[in-house]
Amino acid sequence: MRRMLKRFLIPLLLFGTVSCDSYMDPFEGSDGLRANINGAKCIMDGVRGRKYVDSYTTEAGQFVSCEIDLVRREDGHTFKIAFNLVSEGAPVSTGTRLSVGPSEASHATISSGSGKAVELSGWVYFNQFEEGNAVAEAEFELDGPSYKIRHGFFRLKRR
Repeated sequence: MRRMLKRFLIPLLLFGTVSCDSYMDPFEGSDGLRANINGAKCIMDGVRGRKYVDSYTTEAGQFVSCEIDLVRREDGHTFKIAFNLVSEGAPVSTGTRLSVGPSEASHATISSGSGKAVELSGWVYFNQFEEGNAVAEAEFELDGPSYKIRHGFFRLKRR
């Protein structure tokens, strides 16, 4: 009996520690992303502690990008949201608000399942983005054909 328990319990415990994906809700004290997409609560499906935000500076300005997998809590439907943000002139810092959209320097897209990415318009406001800080924190609201994203918020580690 004891040997049989070891045979089943050890692989089960190992599987639990190897599986790194988890739901990441920044309102529950961790890093992550939360947003209401078409009125439904969605949160990030990712790896805790992973660095998701890339940023670099050139003569043209500062560029910030990230790509996040989301899951709708009520039914498990998945989305992917991508940000490619540009702060022309001054670097991104706390208090920076960027306009996002097809006619702007900054872009955001959302895709559902294996569907084509849809361009979004709106804004992103950085609550935290100081140089040397390991965390980026921002609020956002975006719209696109058949998508309304409200109360968006992320707290993510920077590379």
